[in-house]
This record gives sequence, structure tokens and C-alpha cells, in this order.
Amino acid sequence: MLRPAASLAAGRRHALHRAARAILLLLSLAGLWLGFREAAWTVEAIRHHGPVVLPEDDTALRDTLLGALAAAVLRFDFDGGIREALADDDLDRATLLHEVASRSGVTLAADTAAAYAAATTPAARLWRSLRDCGGGALTGHAASITGLGCVLASDLAVPLYADARDATVQAGRWLAGRPVDPLILGLSLTGLGFAAAQPATDLVKATLRLRRVDEGLRATLRAEPAKAAGELAGLWRAGGTRALTTSLREADDLATLALHRRVVAAAGADGTAAIAILGRRLPAAFRGWQVTRPLLVRLALAGSLASLAGALLLGLLAQDVAVRVARRIGLDLLAWRLGAVGRSTCPAA
Repeated sequence: MLRPAASLAAGRRHALHRAARAILLLLSLAGLWLGFREAAWTVEAIRHHGPVVLPEDDTALRDTLLGALAAAVLRFDFDGGIREALADDDLDRATLLHEVASRSGVTLAADTAAAYAAATTPAARLWRSLRDCGGGALTGHAASITGLGCVLASDLAVPLYADARDATVQAGRWLAGRPVDPLILGLSLTGLGFAAAQPATDLVKATLRLRRVDEGLRATLRAEPAKAAGELAGLWRAGGTRALTTSLREADDLATLALHRRVVAAAGADGTAAIAILGRRLPAAFRGWQVTRPLLVRLALAGSLASLAGALLLGLLAQDVAVRVARRIGLDLLAWRLGAVGRSTCPAA
């Protein structure tokens, strides 16, 4: 006798009712996902849109930097980074990533380790140095990050050579009817006239001729060559060729160059490693939180959406539980009543 009652209770839900509940369930789940996603995005916007505030104390800056570097190392794809650097013929970056992986206890894949070993044999290093350094010193154009270091080293080691070479190259382009870079020509003439300006002008000119430099940084170098020269020279003094070339891969404006210079000056090799691993995310380690009215409104709307969707979902789940409990209690009560009637009508039993 319980089966008809149970089937009757289960049959009370109309197909339209079940469809409406399914739609409400989907809406609540979608609202939760959208609300949490928008809230997370807004929190990141509040954190990333704030100003970069560097600690005045170098120890505090280094501690913040090392903490961000340690977290980034756990997520960084060293195999992919090293293979990409080797494919781009950027041995400096591959070596830097290999050193960081070794210090951090990261085990590289067998093919990555084999490719790196093949690229760093004495014969491979010698051939690459002869090719990049010789070509760079003669032409002043760096085809690779390693070549840029060799260009700078040769230019700074031989006074007036770089400026005379670059001025001659630009004059030859003018005579041949080809475009002349006025900034490079002007810096070359400045270097020829003022020997003290040679290191700075050589850095700017070599950077402009490096094909991997970000277009934003290239525009900055042209717009503010004097300030850029100071930051490039500071990077060179603080960390040498490796720090300078690593920064040029990641910097996109003058402010980033200044940040890299301070980071390398405070943390040395660890600062260079942080620039390579964190890349464009490095400023986020020093950003302050900036709450604006539009972001607050967006955060409130996202929180409200998530709250409403969560309440709807809890309401649907609570209704299911309440119905199940009510059915169980109702069926048990029906069975008890039927048993009581049976005992009253059949006392002999």
C-alpha cells in the first residue's frame, strides 16, 4: 500500500515545474560563476592599477622581490623558456634560466637538458661569440642579445670607434638615398664631440638597433634619449651585460627601466633573475592597492550577483531536502495509521 502513495507523492511535480527548477538551477550556477569571476577580476584590477611604490630600504625591496620570485619560480615553465631562448639563439637568457632552475631544484626534461648541453659546448660558444661579436663590432647592429653585449663591450673599449663607424654608416645611407636615422646620427656626432658622452650614447644607439627591443621602449628612447641613456648606463654599472640585456627584453617604458635598475642594484643577480622570470609582472610585486569608485561599484555588483545566485541555489537545495523529509514523514505516518486501523478491526490477530 506504500507504493501507490509514494508514486502519488512523486507524481505531484508537473513536467513544467521540473523544467522551471532546472532553469533556476542553471541560472544560479551561472550567476555564481559570473559573480565570482567578476569579483576576482575587480580585485586584481584594484591591485594592479595602483602606483608602483618601491621601499626606500634596499633590504625591504630585496625581501619583497625574493618573495615574488620564489612564488613565480613554482609556476614558471623552465623547459619551455629554455627551449624558446635556444631557438631564438639567446644563450644569455637560456643560461640565466638554467642557473635559476638549478638553484631552485627544478629538474629539466631530458630533451631540454640535452639541447642546452649541445648549445653550451666550448665549440658552440666559440662559434657564437666569433659570429655575434665580430659582426656586431664591424656593423654596430646586434642580431641577438649576446651580440648586443659584444657590441657594447667593443664600442666602450675603443674610444670614438663606435661614433665614427655609426656616423659613416648614416652618411653612406644618405649618399645612397636610403633613410637616415637622425637620432643615431646626432648621438654619433655628440659622442665624437664629447668623449664623456660616449658610453651613454653607445648604449642608446645599440639599443635602438636591437631587434628584440619593445616598440614602446624604442619610442621612449627616441623621445627621451638623455634620460634613457642614464637608466641604461645605471643598469650596465649595476649588473653588467646580462642585467642590461635581460631588462631590454622586458622593459616597455622609462619607468620600467628605472625599476629594473633599482632592482638590480639592490638584489644583484637575484634581481636579474627576477626580471627574467617575472617579466612584465615584476611591477605588480611593488604596486599599492588603488580603490576607485567605478571599481568599487563593479565589486559591489559582482558581490551582489554572487550572493543572489548563492541564495537561489541554497533555496533550491533546501526545498529538495524539505520535500524529501516531508515525504518520508508523511509515508511513515500513513503506515502507522494503517497499522493502527488493522489492529482495531482485527483484535484476535
